[in-house]
Amino acid sequence: MKPAVRHACVLFAFAATTAETSWSQAAIVTPVSTVTDSVFRSQWVGPQADRPELVGMVPTGEGIKPVEDMATKVREGLWLGSLRIRPGFGAGWSYSNKNSQGQTTTANSDNSFFLSPSLGLAYGRDTGPWTISARAGGGYVYYLNPDYSPNGTGANRNPYNGTMSLGIAHSGLRHAFDLGGSASFGNGQSVQGGGASTQFLGAVGANYSYLINEFLTTGAYASYNSQLNRYESGGIDGTDVATLRGGGYIDWLWTGKTTLGLKVEAGRMTQDVLGDTTAAGQPAQQGIATRQFVQALVPVAHNLTSKVLLVAGAGASFTQDENIPDASSQYTGVRPVYLLGAQYDPSEKTTMRAYTSFDGFDIVPAYGFSLTWRPRVTTAFTLSAYQNQNFSITTVDQFQVNRGFTAGVQQTIFSRFAVGVSGGWQQTENISLSEDQPDGGDFDYAFVSGSLRYAINSWASWQATVMNSTGNRVNPTSSISFPETTASVGLNLLF
Repeated sequence: MKPAVRHACVLFAFAATTAETSWSQAAIVTPVSTVTDSVFRSQWVGPQADRPELVGMVPTGEGIKPVEDMATKVREGLWLGSLRIRPGFGAGWSYSNKNSQGQTTTANSDNSFFLSPSLGLAYGRDTGPWTISARAGGGYVYYLNPDYSPNGTGANRNPYNGTMSLGIAHSGLRHAFDLGGSASFGNGQSVQGGGASTQFLGAVGANYSYLINEFLTTGAYASYNSQLNRYESGGIDGTDVATLRGGGYIDWLWTGKTTLGLKVEAGRMTQDVLGDTTAAGQPAQQGIATRQFVQALVPVAHNLTSKVLLVAGAGASFTQDENIPDASSQYTGVRPVYLLGAQYDPSEKTTMRAYTSFDGFDIVPAYGFSLTWRPRVTTAFTLSAYQNQNFSITTVDQFQVNRGFTAGVQQTIFSRFAVGVSGGWQQTENISLSEDQPDGGDFDYAFVSGSLRYAINSWASWQATVMNSTGNRVNPTSSISFPETTASVGLNLLF
């Protein structure tokens, strides 16, 4: 090996063992599981390709060795080169004691048989320095009883969803580049907004890093996120919230385990409330509300051990609001920003991370905690706690702060039976950014659910679920909440 080539290889290997502050921050501050997502997607079927596959346990039935059954033969034929095709189908019975308007159902409207086709696609390929991955999934649930409407009316009566993700990466001896995006579209019950709604979520991001020498790494990144909500009723058509942010950084390898960096970033968040709505009894302001910032952060990443990563940072930001009358000085101007986080991975069975942060968009500190523990292959525990925030998806010139937790446990018994219990609570606090308006009300939501799954073989299973929830609302402008109990049982086929 030539000396120059050998030096480059050693340089690359040495850099790979250190923790870039930007990568460490992104890994720890990744959003955790929330009640909002869990409830909104609770009626979706098919793979949810816009989310990373959750770390869990071996699915029920995977330990059953099929003797060249139909699924084995079908799966072998469901590959087109590097593309995997996963069709699915479900059929069963569903029950709810309330409809989407909060009214108590009758014997004619409290249950229905259903059919639920789904499809999943996955593609992955490595070609030299290039890596390409793509996933897509979605499904549709059709209720045969036209009077059964726990999820909505009209086009929203039957749950539907589509999801996708795409990633392209290129790496060399000194540089790395990745471009990725995800999207989802579907309907469900909005805990944060209230009532039945249709939602589109889209995200795209790019990152480039360059290794200058053994001690210095620099890079740049940009991301765009969009959330479009459309409501079924309540005097508000919907909201469009978008976030654009980007920045650059430089990292210095201070010691073998510690990296010190400088990160400069700017961002812009917009809110557009659609329809003839009111905010705190006043006519909604015309125009798009905007919140923008620039900030500088000095982060530090330290590998305490091979299993413990610590991240901290401090800096300052300048935040400005536009199209918000008499914007509160409490949430604008020059403000401190910070980050504290930790990641602990003692084994393949356990992963834990926790963080708290405050950046230019925020009006209160954000925090997150996530724990996944698999003491055995057949047992899994999950726990998350969080506080996040964004422009309100219901009211002009307001922020919504969501805080809550989710917890779950799943146990497989005798290879074929799986029992699961989960629950969660969330409070949505509405905070006005304008001194002309008082804060909105707080809304609480809680749920607990149980499931029982029996694997007939590796591709077919019976599943029964029951769920009880409180804090359901009819629409975004209603403060009246109601409890609801739902249940379902059905046969699921997945190849």
